Amino acid sequence: MGASPSSITARSTTTATCEDARALARRLGLSERLEFVCADALSCADLSEFDCVFLAALVGMNRREKSRLLHHLHGAMRPSALLLVRSSQRLRTLLYPEVDIHGMAPFEPLLEIHPHDEVINSVTVAERPGHDRSAG
Repeated sequence: MGASPSSITARSTTTATCEDARALARRLGLSERLEFVCADALSCADLSEFDCVFLAALVGMNRREKSRLLHHLHGAMRPSALLLVRSSQRLRTLLYPEVDIHGMAPFEPLLEIHPHDEVINSVTVAERPGHDRSAG
């Protein structure tokens, strides 16, 4: 969710970014394998078909917005699906907001990676806990 011209995420909040992503997918021969949807992240009601949801660093610019989005995604994703959240650390927080690994409820953080080279974003991988809806 969220995208930029160089992002690998496929849900975008701007039509221009969606069009750029579609054009890039066509040039790379991936347009048949990728789908780009332009919508507000909070309008995505069913993400149960996805094993992993990517959340760009600039989706939810403060803790309150990020928390609201995480709770929404928890309801939209299936149990055991993964959430990959781009974040930042130290001086890189001047460019991108930091995601507090301890503030990811209702998701369960599994892994946090902070690069120490030219890569700007950190990554947190979390799991959507809960019981499978289909298991009565």
